[in-house]
Amino acid sequence: DNPSNPHFVLQDDILFRILSSSDTDPHSRVPFLPKSLISSVLHTYHDHPLSGHFGVHRTLARISTQFWWPNMRRSVQNYVASCTQCVRHNIVRTKPDGHLKSISPPSAVFQVVHMDFWGPVRTSSN
Repeated sequence: DNPSNPHFVLQDDILFRILSSSDTDPHSRVPFLPKSLISSVLHTYHDHPLSGHFGVHRTLARISTQFWWPNMRRSVQNYVASCTQCVRHNIVRTKPDGHLKSISPPSAVFQVVHMDFWGPVRTSSN
C-alpha cells in the first residue's frame, strides 16, 4: 500500500486504481493498463465483432469496469472518432444549414412568388 497516493494500491506486483473508498472490496479496484496494451484493449472493446462498435460513452463504461489508464476518456474518444466503420455507417441526424439563394423575377403577370422573411436585422454602421 502506498500511503502517499490513496488512489492506487500495489498488490502482488500489480498496480491497481481504487474506484471507490472501500479498500476491502476487491471489485472496487481495476488494474493500471500499460501503454503497450491500450490499443489492443480499445480494439477488443470497440472493434471486435461481439463489441458492437458502441460510441464513446458505452465503450468507456465497459472498459472502465476492467481497466484504468491516464487520459482514458480522451483515448476512447480519439479511437471511436477514427474508426472508419463507424464513420461510414453513422447517420447524421441533424439537418444541414440552408443556403440563401437569389430568386429570379417572375416571368409572367400574376405568377406566384414565395419568400421567407428573416429579421429584424440590426442596422450596421456602414
